[in-house]
Amino acid sequence: MEQQTFTERAGVRYAVIGKGKRVHYSPSNDDGLCGRGITSYLDAEEAVALFSKGFELCAPCHRAAEKRAAAKPTVDEQLDALADSVAESLTEADALLADLREVGADLDEHEAAVATFGAQVDALVEQLAQETAAPLAAEQRVVEGVIVEHAGVAEGSTPSNATHPNVVAARGALDNLAFARMTDHHDTSNPTEDEQNVRGYLVEPRGGRRVAVYWLEGGRIIRRDQMPHGPALDCLADRLSKRGWNVEPMLRSSQCVFAHRPADGTERPEPQPAPTLEENTRAANVVLAGVDFGEPRCVHNVFPLDGVSGEPIKACARKESIQEAGVFSDEGCVEAYDCAVQAANRAADMNAEEGAPASDPLYMWDLLCVEHRDSEQQVDTCEECNATPDEDRCPECSGKGCHWCHWTGEEQTEQTEQTAPIELEVVHDDEAEAAGTWREGWIASQPAPADVVLFDLGDIAEQGALFG
Repeated sequence: MEQQTFTERAGVRYAVIGKGKRVHYSPSNDDGLCGRGITSYLDAEEAVALFSKGFELCAPCHRAAEKRAAAKPTVDEQLDALADSVAESLTEADALLADLREVGADLDEHEAAVATFGAQVDALVEQLAQETAAPLAAEQRVVEGVIVEHAGVAEGSTPSNATHPNVVAARGALDNLAFARMTDHHDTSNPTEDEQNVRGYLVEPRGGRRVAVYWLEGGRIIRRDQMPHGPALDCLADRLSKRGWNVEPMLRSSQCVFAHRPADGTERPEPQPAPTLEENTRAANVVLAGVDFGEPRCVHNVFPLDGVSGEPIKACARKESIQEAGVFSDEGCVEAYDCAVQAANRAADMNAEEGAPASDPLYMWDLLCVEHRDSEQQVDTCEECNATPDEDRCPECSGKGCHWCHWTGEEQTEQTEQTAPIELEVVHDDEAEAAGTWREGWIASQPAPADVVLFDLGDIAEQGALFG
């Protein structure tokens, strides 16, 4: 590499100022290093020509240029610095490569250890399968009167219902949809931490060809009006309907889809009657001497929590197949469930959250009226069921339920809406006002004959003989 000239090292150019006899150095900023403004720049040949004519170099400019040149490293110094930097980078790269090789060796050892452990596990599983397969097959038997708890996990139903023909058919109709992985001890109203990862549809048999299809999110049953997952019930109902199933209408607060498996022909089956109380009770609560079956559960496999009022298990067994249970407050039905025990548990939880005492609860549970499902009223106090028929209402009271006018025994006209107040003609009769009553007009009382008695007991009757 060629050596730099003095002006290149100092980063200056030759220049002249006015008509002076000196050559100056300028860093190309229109000022000389001596601080005076230059007139023009010169190249090396022009500067040499001026020096030959007797021009001198400006001393202040030369001293300043020497300082600039000394401060700037030479090419050799720059090359030496660059070489040192490259050598340092190579050293760091070698160290990094050595670390990577060490990590790779550790990974290879870990992979080998994992493979060895996996082989040992596979061998152990195979050995256990060989040791337990034959005895289980030989000892397997059916014990009449004993409920056997199914082990493992089933897809789309509990293991105990996995082989039910209606459940199998429903799962076939719901193919390619997300199914819930269920165990027989999964509580859909109060799932454990592990069960909260379960989501998808759940099919339960309901007698005859009827099934109930739920949608689970976070291990819990989702109602139709719960967003954003509630519309999943409509998707399930639509799929079943398109596959030929007879789907029952749903309420806004329904938490499952009731559907009937189609018969072998093209006709749709009629809804089957619900199981009797005795059948449901026998299926839900089997008591065997010396056997502990845990908490009593309803037909939906749900047990009541502490603080639940009433008898929700019996209500769950005796309610109609399409009847729901609701949680009620002063404002009416706030939630509805297919299971009465779930409704009772929810009411107890809400009372506990509000701190309401058991003697004066804010929330109560009850079965909903089947005839007026959309109004979501209690079965025993349904306003529509207990409403007075129009033909029995008093025509003089604008249909507000007053019936005292029927006591006159007069035939009433057809009920009409009262739009204006009735003008009554008042009869001023001092004698009549003294004794009488108003029945669409003033009726004076008639004194009873003095010689007439209600009961003739005879002369020998004792006091109180009439009530003996």
